[in-house]
Amino acid sequence: SGLVVGLTSFILIIAYVQHQLSFDDFHENINRIYRVSDGEDAITPNIVAPLMERSFPDEIEETSRTIIMGSQIFDYNAEPFTANVFFADQGFFQIFTFPFLEGNAETALAAKNSIVVTREAALKYFGKEDVMGASVTLAGRTCSITGILADLPNNSMLDFEIMAPLQDLSWAVRETWSNRSYHTFVMLKDFVDVKQFEAKAETILNENITEAFGEGNESSIFLQPFKNIYLQSDFHLNYEIGNTSSMEYVYIFMAIAILILVIAGINYVNLATSRSIERAKEVGVRKVVGAKRNQLVNQFLGESILFVFASLIVSYGLALALLPNFEQLSGMKIDQAFFYHAPFLLMLIGIATAVSLLAGIYPALLLSGFKPVSVLKGKFSSSSKGNTLRKSLVVFQFTISIFLMVATLVVNKQLSFIQHKDLGYERERVLFFRVDGDIAKKREAFEAELLQNPNVINASLGSNTPLNVGSANGIKTGEGEGRDAYELIYFIGVDENYIDLMGMKILAGKDFKELAIPYNDTDTTGSKPSYIVNEAAIALFNWTPEEAVGQNITISGQEAPVQAVVANFHFMNMQQKIEPFVLLYYPDSYYYGLIKVGPENMSETIDFIQEKVRAFSPTLPFDYQFLDTRFNNMYKFETRLKKVFLTFATIAIIIACLGMFGLISYMALNRAKEIGIRKALGASVSNVIVLLSSDFLKIGALSLLIALPLAYYSMSTWLNDYEYRISVGIDIMVFSAMAALLIICLTIGYQALKTAMTNPSKYLRNE
Repeated sequence: SGLVVGLTSFILIIAYVQHQLSFDDFHENINRIYRVSDGEDAITPNIVAPLMERSFPDEIEETSRTIIMGSQIFDYNAEPFTANVFFADQGFFQIFTFPFLEGNAETALAAKNSIVVTREAALKYFGKEDVMGASVTLAGRTCSITGILADLPNNSMLDFEIMAPLQDLSWAVRETWSNRSYHTFVMLKDFVDVKQFEAKAETILNENITEAFGEGNESSIFLQPFKNIYLQSDFHLNYEIGNTSSMEYVYIFMAIAILILVIAGINYVNLATSRSIERAKEVGVRKVVGAKRNQLVNQFLGESILFVFASLIVSYGLALALLPNFEQLSGMKIDQAFFYHAPFLLMLIGIATAVSLLAGIYPALLLSGFKPVSVLKGKFSSSSKGNTLRKSLVVFQFTISIFLMVATLVVNKQLSFIQHKDLGYERERVLFFRVDGDIAKKREAFEAELLQNPNVINASLGSNTPLNVGSANGIKTGEGEGRDAYELIYFIGVDENYIDLMGMKILAGKDFKELAIPYNDTDTTGSKPSYIVNEAAIALFNWTPEEAVGQNITISGQEAPVQAVVANFHFMNMQQKIEPFVLLYYPDSYYYGLIKVGPENMSETIDFIQEKVRAFSPTLPFDYQFLDTRFNNMYKFETRLKKVFLTFATIAIIIACLGMFGLISYMALNRAKEIGIRKALGASVSNVIVLLSSDFLKIGALSLLIALPLAYYSMSTWLNDYEYRISVGIDIMVFSAMAALLIICLTIGYQALKTAMTNPSKYLRNE
């Protein structure tokens, strides 16, 4: 049973690790694909790709800029829907290998107003797979479907449904240094030395930066291998193009897989040797009738091989049967074909052979070395070396179990901290949905209609939600016009109700209900826009909130006074610190509706909202989502990690308990006569329990001394990835220590009590 549990866990974890390591390896030119970055952000100005392509025509085979525009409104046969869209240059499908079911990779994005859809998207949005050449309306433009892709592989970091040509966005192709929202990919030619090319590219780009902004504005340039992006083995960058993992987690899971396998093997040794006394007379009889030692060794090794390979066969079938459950647990779709690959099967056979030999050789040599005269007289005792080995193995097992217990508690506590931390705004019962120009133009009437329902607490329009801020401008913090004189400041365009609806706290100044001057880059009236900034923004100038109000600041070249200061709020992942932020009164950028609803009659309220949306914009799809759901999705990976940790920590603890149970069984048998004599001389049940338990409490204490410092260091290091985090406190350590000791007491208690209550005559009747 121990081997089956251990091997099943090992197989599933290795399949998961292989899936992680295989991300994006299906691209034919994966070893020549790189992403350009500055070492901090995954995005670059849109001038970078064309500048590099012009500068190095003999070394670059293809480039592509990609920008994620988020939810866009489509219309197909008068049926509206919203879908997330990637926009990319024509070279995208020459760089990345996504098989076309229909259409051509070289020409699919060549023409304006063309789109490429995946087969899954075609079925989802159009109701059929064959939509090649069909017309669809996107943002008021009639587009033609010029390509249908096969469903994207489940190990692709680039996860999109619809791709459109970048040239459809006139503002996006204008080459500037200020438009910094693009993932820039380059595919180098075969002969190019990456490091040398990286140095040359940095020189050329910095020459152009100097020409544009003057000396002292140079930037570092890095070519990040695309195959390394998913596991973040080179950089941890902001604004990733898709969901990523970490090589650290791959190492952790590999370590867990190996440790569980080792623990299972250790158990086999302990359980086999603990039964050696019961088989001692069998060995003695065999030797008396002529069995040689090598025959006995072969017998016991054969038994070990039989047990292990039988366990492997059961485990292999069990792993396949449990794969859907494991996929649900891990959140990853694992290709079942991996289970039938020859290298994987050979690895399992090799592991089973190694476990058989390592787990079987010690008991085989021990049992075959018994002296028949002694064992047939019942005079057998194990060596102190053997006892020390077994105890050492149990210490190792329990150390790992305690470590996993602490890790699970820390991960759980950090996630709870994130999910319940004050974000600086309210996310409960706030739903958001895409709006169009019809609603944006009639904003006041639309919001007034919604507020007629007593279950609608507040309504607002904005350019986005606080959880999906991707836009940034420059705020001037120094002298001159160079890049060093600016810091990035993120923004959202909002209306008068946005701050109230989100529950943001104004620390000083007036909110937009009191004063709202529209923000407009091309404003020539001389009016100053309303700037409401956060605490991180005024920290750039060392102002207090009261001092900041009325001070002039320059954002994106437009100078205006600070109207108010809002308390910091989290608009990025908790792994990132809160950056400078500005709220703009910006009627030209209303793309989302946000509604705060009451807890009663939720479904009726949502039906009411949908009815009002249709009344103001009959063709607009009402695809809503709750803000707290979006927030939880941001930490989906960590949530699944917690479940995986908990599952395998529990398995490791169970297997370790089996080993401890085997060891106390062995000790009880080995000391049976001693216990019988002690009881005959008056020892009580409690005396015997203490005698048998003391060694195990020492084992538990030693395991705690090793595991707790190791767990503290490891989990503190893991928490350092989060800008806002808990500390590995004494409460976690004390709870883990008490839980470990309780598990030890429960594990050994039954066997100790059973042995202590046995009639001593059972052990002494042959004396």
